[in-house]
Amino acid sequence: MTLTSHVIPIAKELGVHCHILFISCTTMLSLNAYTPLHLDKKKKKVEQHEQGPSAGGVGDVDIPDVRCIPQSCLPQPLLHLNKLLTKKFIDNNCEIISTNGFLVNTFDALEPAALAALRDGKVILGFPPLYAIGPLRS
Repeated sequence: MTLTSHVIPIAKELGVHCHILFISCTTMLSLNAYTPLHLDKKKKKVEQHEQGPSAGGVGDVDIPDVRCIPQSCLPQPLLHLNKLLTKKFIDNNCEIISTNGFLVNTFDALEPAALAALRDGKVILGFPPLYAIGPLRS
């Protein structure tokens, strides 16, 4: 995931299929996929209310048909929107929609809601195919 914003465009240019092996859970993948949209909605809401850019911080992330993740449970780097690591995280998550599919470390009975929400386009419209291939052993 850390290089998707660089690798996916190159793979597309070369005509190579690009699948991402996501070794975390589907709920985390849904957070990654939804974060850019959440931040964009939050930014628009702040602009409409003419508040400063950091008003309220990132806030709770309510991922459609998955769950609401409180700001206190978000990965710490995500809370610092002006940092380089966070900007790369967001860039990578914007690009994942362009991949050919995901292999995720889960199985259907473990995360049915998150898998269904991603597969049905409820988190992000047009999300790539998702294949549950877990549990993976390290």
